[in-house]
Amino acid sequence: MENNLKIDTGIDGTDETDLLQVTPAAFAAIKQSIINNKVPETYFLRIKSASGGCSGMQFSLEFDFNYDEFTDRELSTDGVRIVSDNKTIFYLMGITIDYIDDED
Repeated sequence: MENNLKIDTGIDGTDETDLLQVTPAAFAAIKQSIINNKVPETYFLRIKSASGGCSGMQFSLEFDFNYDEFTDRELSTDGVRIVSDNKTIFYLMGITIDYIDDED
């Protein structure tokens, strides 16, 4: 989508189709969660991956403050620090993070 926030993964040889995208709804939910949980400015949003067996990859999002300069990459954008480890970053290429509130 045109309104999605597009984040360069910083991997050499990638193109527009490899960008991580975050929908406006997801980005608003991330920012609201930071406010609601009073997340300190020294923290960032970590995206982690794990094998989900037959169902493919599973991703988790959490606030973290432990940055490892040897294994992490920062994908900061629009005032939000997003961090992923070097393995996970390859699984983020070309995906879109969205947020749907289905509590209704």
